[in-house]
Amino acid sequence: HIVITFEEAMFGVKKDIPIQRYTPCDACEGTGAEDPSSVKTCPQCKGTGRIRKMTQSGFGTIIRESECYTCNGMGTVIEKKCKVCNGKKVVPESKKIHVNIPSGVENGVHLKVQGAGHVPSTNAIPGDLYVGISVKKNEDFIRRGNDLYTRADIDIVTAILGGKIRVPTLDYKNETIKEKELTVPPGTQYGTEFRIKNRGVSYLRGKGKGDQYVI
Repeated sequence: HIVITFEEAMFGVKKDIPIQRYTPCDACEGTGAEDPSSVKTCPQCKGTGRIRKMTQSGFGTIIRESECYTCNGMGTVIEKKCKVCNGKKVVPESKKIHVNIPSGVENGVHLKVQGAGHVPSTNAIPGDLYVGISVKKNEDFIRRGNDLYTRADIDIVTAILGGKIRVPTLDYKNETIKEKELTVPPGTQYGTEFRIKNRGVSYLRGKGKGDQYVI
């Protein structure tokens, strides 16, 4: 889970984040045994990993098959455990991964980083990592979907006679927030909305942006 600023969510950002995952133990090559001779066939299931239990009922003999509880379905048991991983076959690994956070990401979403999860065994495909995103609030903008809303306080003279005001907007070219001049017509009422096209949030899927509404 990482926290990013409003600007980073709007324009996108690349982050290096630390993670800890499990990977196969190098000392035993993921076998969990001190040496190859310590790996033995499970005496309970005879190497099948499954056990059968027969019970008698009024309908005859019922055979139930389940995972072997002695070897946990592996078919083998270890006499001498690896001293590094203590027979667990995996060890914790700390590393940094590169996460590309796209423009327009929303608060509370989870981004999938393929192949950055746990590696349960030597020949297994690495799992995926899901990164939770929290976006800090910005006092100048309220997000509703892909549209942004900004409040502008004007004096009574400007409301009656009209004039020009400056409001914060997203400058995608320079990836920053800057002020834009907006013309207020004479007789503007409280709560009037002015739309600034394509100054909203980028769509995660497809092209284009939402709009900004100045209230």
